[in-house]
Amino acid sequence: MSNLKNYTSVVLYYLRYNKVETLIFILSTLALFYSILDYIISINKDGQKWIKIIITGAIFVTNFINWIYKSHKNKTNGYVITNIPIDYKKTIPETNYKIEGYKTNNGINYITYSDILNQELIECNNRTIKIKIDNDKKKSIHEFIKKNFKHLFLFIKSYCAESLTTNRNIYNESKLCLSKDIKMNDSVYCYKNSYYDSIVTNMTVNKQLTKSNNREIIFKHPENAYLENNKIKSITCTKLNNHIGVSTIAITKDNYIFLWIQNDKSMSSIGLIAPSGSGSCDWKDFIADDFIKTIKNAMKRELIEESMHKRNNNKIESKTLITGFFRWLDKGGKPEFVGITKLNIYITNLRANINEVMEPNMHIKKTSLNNNFGTLQEFETLLKDLLNNKAVSVPLHYNINTILSTIKTNPTLIENFINHQFEIESK
Repeated sequence: MSNLKNYTSVVLYYLRYNKVETLIFILSTLALFYSILDYIISINKDGQKWIKIIITGAIFVTNFINWIYKSHKNKTNGYVITNIPIDYKKTIPETNYKIEGYKTNNGINYITYSDILNQELIECNNRTIKIKIDNDKKKSIHEFIKKNFKHLFLFIKSYCAESLTTNRNIYNESKLCLSKDIKMNDSVYCYKNSYYDSIVTNMTVNKQLTKSNNREIIFKHPENAYLENNKIKSITCTKLNNHIGVSTIAITKDNYIFLWIQNDKSMSSIGLIAPSGSGSCDWKDFIADDFIKTIKNAMKRELIEESMHKRNNNKIESKTLITGFFRWLDKGGKPEFVGITKLNIYITNLRANINEVMEPNMHIKKTSLNNNFGTLQEFETLLKDLLNNKAVSVPLHYNINTILSTIKTNPTLIENFINHQFEIESK
């Protein structure tokens, strides 16, 4: 069933950018079905009209599903996808931003971040930051994709073909995307768009299509997609979808930090240690007029989806603190938010969702939760020890760094947070 949903997502995405073909396909299909049905009824003389109609309908549906499968099972022959090497050490960050590289078992990944923005985010955790819907960026992205769809769609087909062997789900879900750079003294500008639009922009901006026989370049994104004169462009100035990523490290009621390993169904960080909840902000996470609550809602949903059999956020009591923001350069400067979550449940209530993550058998417990600095120091030591592990993913690495940084600047905030006591125990 999941494969069928993948195929259907791909077909619908194709039809979305080919409206004329969509209309022709629908009209032709209706005409064909009507002709077959009319023929069956006209020759029906044995009282089995409805049986024949059901058989015809079943054949039609089966053929349609088969068409989806055959259309997207195999990669298009004649081309290969290759990476475009970029030396991020030589790139120039935005004002007040830094560039940092994290070495993992999967190679070096680079991010850019701002300590000033992180501090502003922490201060805004209990404030209301309004969301304004800005569809101008969405329109420009759709124009770019439509203009280059012939080549960009090959990336989608490649991902779909790969999903057949890994059972990876690449559904084209609606995401919350960032339209402009974040300014915490202003509204945050966002829009609703599809996940596939991120695949053909952010996820492929550092890749190119080349002919398999002579390596001639068929397609690659414009040189200034997110870098111009070796300087990283602001989110406002890029034509990338920039759907929002979220990650959070969780602490249970009985003082466990629990982490998962990304399985081979993940789009990134495969085989690496991931935060307790890590993914992206779905449109269904959207809370009108409140950006901070929206991000926290997305973090909680990802945490519960990956860590529990229960899927109802409202039944799990929790408290989340957003600790930072970064842009993932290897994904075109895609925006990512990180945080820490205290859960009102015990470690025994948690189970890895095998459709998304694997159980690492490395639950990490700190010794106590006394209201003193010693407890905070143990928590700090625990996080520092994790950074020595080369299997730590980029989101987890940066997530830990923001918590450690906050401990330095505001130790009381983190100490009170990890010692938070809920009034009623979650069921």
